[in-house]
Amino acid sequence: MVKKNIIIIAYNLRYGGGKLLCTFIINYILKCYSDYSIDIIVSNNFNNEELEAFDSNYNLVKIATKKNYFSSFILHTITLPKILSSKDYKIIFNLGNFPVPYKKSKQIVLLQNAFLSTSYFNFRKYVSIKNSILILLQQLYFRFTIKYASLLVCQTDIVKNNLICKYNIRCETVILPNSVGLFDRSIYKIDKLFDSYIYDVVKNKRVFLYAASFYTHKNISLIIDLVFKYKKDLENCIFILTLDVKNSQGARKIIKEIDDKNLNSHIINLGTLSQTKLYSLYLKTYAVIIPSFLESFSSAYTEAFHFKIPILTSNLDFSHHICSNSALYFDPFSSEEMFNKIKLLKIQRTYLQHNSFKRLYYFRNNFNKNIKNLKFVVDSFLNN
Repeated sequence: MVKKNIIIIAYNLRYGGGKLLCTFIINYILKCYSDYSIDIIVSNNFNNEELEAFDSNYNLVKIATKKNYFSSFILHTITLPKILSSKDYKIIFNLGNFPVPYKKSKQIVLLQNAFLSTSYFNFRKYVSIKNSILILLQQLYFRFTIKYASLLVCQTDIVKNNLICKYNIRCETVILPNSVGLFDRSIYKIDKLFDSYIYDVVKNKRVFLYAASFYTHKNISLIIDLVFKYKKDLENCIFILTLDVKNSQGARKIIKEIDDKNLNSHIINLGTLSQTKLYSLYLKTYAVIIPSFLESFSSAYTEAFHFKIPILTSNLDFSHHICSNSALYFDPFSSEEMFNKIKLLKIQRTYLQHNSFKRLYYFRNNFNKNIKNLKFVVDSFLNN
């Protein structure tokens, strides 16, 4: 019997919660469809160890990727369709937001780009003209390519409903939030050297963690504004960032601003952290702070739930949908309001910790249910 072919497009995996979710999906596909011939398109620097050792027939197709929009456009419109036409693929699992313009296979698209589902008027005040133009071009390209998708995987109902209204989407949709329970205490060991370093950095201060890569919508500058205005009042607090300054010009600008304003004693950047180091850091975290003004679904929320850490976050629809009553909310453009919620946190801390455990339980149940729904749709595609 000839094996059916499945291909996974995963060349643009980066870091953070999006990467964790995509890696989970890849491993889930390898586990559930081990009888199929599976190709995985990845970038040249992909770490093979991120794939679990399933006894499945998969082949890594490594391609060169460049960090500019024109190269990405050529890759997506010419290179990928050429690869897809090389075999008779029954299903394409596309983990990269934009459907590939290719009609001959069923295409399942995972959407994580929050800007695709929002109106221009919701972000025009907060991003540069250049970034606004790029976002509008991305939305235009998504509008053109959505017709090639057979199934769209969204991370929340809010994103799903916004997409349906904005693009008049008619393909099937399923919800799949970021995977939770990633920090299994039985497999993660404390990094003693890093743990000692963090102890020296933190000492007896309260740690406010923002585990995020640099993107405009992450709104990291609000933390700088907060500390600059209330430095004396926040003497017992330390704010920790995880920015990749080596590969991000925006991250370098943030660090320069911190240096220029002499805020290094209150804001520290640790760079991109491994899951083991992040695990150690969460154990010392007083609160997770997320001032983002746009999200599809940040893993920082579910990670905070896992460790029963209180959350301070933006008073916006996506955060309420995810956190419900397990967070304190502030205007993401008011450092004064953020400061007031930090003061309130001492009173509300136990209440928030209790609710975060409930929220974790809710998302675990939801994730397990939704992954089964996704498998049901995939099976129907394979059997048709």
